[in-house]
Amino acid sequence: MLRKLKLFLAGAIITTIIDKFNEFSDAQAFTTGANTSTFSFDTHGADIGSGENLYLVIQCDVTCTSNGAATVKFAYVEDDLADLSTATVLHETAAIGKATLVAGYQVLKMKIPANTKRYVGVTYTVATADLTAGKFSAFLCKDITDAKTRMYPAGYTI
Repeated sequence: MLRKLKLFLAGAIITTIIDKFNEFSDAQAFTTGANTSTFSFDTHGADIGSGENLYLVIQCDVTCTSNGAATVKFAYVEDDLADLSTATVLHETAAIGKATLVAGYQVLKMKIPANTKRYVGVTYTVATADLTAGKFSAFLCKDITDAKTRMYPAGYTI
């Protein structure tokens, strides 16, 4: 299944196609504590970080709100288990405040590292105060851009 993401760059429309099987989270909501992405990616032992560039993108789909000064840390993780219950962090952001986490904000765009364990995924850690709203998507893709992203709901699947 594919999902279309439209990016706008200086008046031109660039369309990135995201394979549904390369998604870790699709508008995933959480409010408190440590959270694991809805899906993990099974590399089947292949080194998905070598060869052609492959990128992890994490973005805010719905603006975060909180009754306090909530922050969220985002991490790309690896594990031998599909549920990521014993995950090792490969890359982690600093704590990002709720004021920054607005719809369309790209939290992280990074080339994924080589030589990971069988399963990779994303973790989200809410701290300082609980979130009352906010949704995030995380996915692997072949191309990224510095353009601002405008998210549109998926209209179809293939």
